[in-house]
Amino acid sequence: MKRHLRQQGFTLIELMIAGTLGLILVLALAQLFLDNKRNREQNRQLAELQDQGRYALAELGRDLSMAGFWGGIYQGRQITLASSAENALSGANDCGPGDAAGWAFRTTERVDFWDDASEAAVTTRFGCLDNLRSGTDVVAIRRVAGEVALQATTCTNAVLEPFHVYLKTNGVLGTLLRLSDPALDVCTGDAPLQAPVQFFTYLPRVYYIRDFAQVAGDGIPTLCRKTLSQADPAAMVDECVAEGVEDLQIVWGIDRDNDLTQSPDRYTSQPDAAELARRVRIALGFDDDALPPQRDEVAAPEAPPSTSTASGMSRSSTCA
Repeated sequence: MKRHLRQQGFTLIELMIAGTLGLILVLALAQLFLDNKRNREQNRQLAELQDQGRYALAELGRDLSMAGFWGGIYQGRQITLASSAENALSGANDCGPGDAAGWAFRTTERVDFWDDASEAAVTTRFGCLDNLRSGTDVVAIRRVAGEVALQATTCTNAVLEPFHVYLKTNGVLGTLLRLSDPALDVCTGDAPLQAPVQFFTYLPRVYYIRDFAQVAGDGIPTLCRKTLSQADPAAMVDECVAEGVEDLQIVWGIDRDNDLTQSPDRYTSQPDAAELARRVRIALGFDDDALPPQRDEVAAPEAPPSTSTASGMSRSSTCA
């Protein structure tokens, strides 16, 4: 007698249900993976933006705190402008109004400021600026580097970088000069004419917000600065500091009572010429929709203490 064995297995409906449940599980896991990847990328971009903000605040804060530093000379009026520097940067190559000769070398004006500039108006004050983001502040700072480029103790030939502008000083008086020949006798030519003397690199800078980063129209606002090129011919050229910065606002602290603490009694965004030599507060606004692309890490100086949020950063500094 034949016995028929009953085959064991899944029905078609059971297979369809199991396949559907498996597909739902795979899709959920894939979505979880994509969400985690997206969150990691957003966190990386935000961290990079904050790092750029700290670096920008450190750069701008350092320049403001050293505004009017002349290598030991107490006042900028003790500095003479040599023809070698004055003739190298003139007209369209300079950054002042069109008729302002030697604007970049005005050592008696260590800071120049424009509150909430518009591009049409700011060119009457800073002729070299274009593509300016409207409604942002512009600040020009004049100083020399904090480090000595050359310490000359004798009158023998000194060797410096060609086409650089240097402050030659003995700590009492000095001259801004530009070298075409890197070798010079420090005891001839421009004063002071007796050793020892020191040479400091001259660093005029104009900070502003440009409305693009790499290519005009890319929509990424960027904190840039015009700085003196070390080339021939000389010019004020762009050197961008941080991408994604859409606003720059500076508030100046005024010490009316001139007490020993030098603490500001009030703050203003529209200071007069005398008030530009006081404590300042710097605020940078960031464009969260214009986060910069991934770049190789670049070493930057340690940023001083600052406060930050996802959309902005601020810092207080004191002009020298």
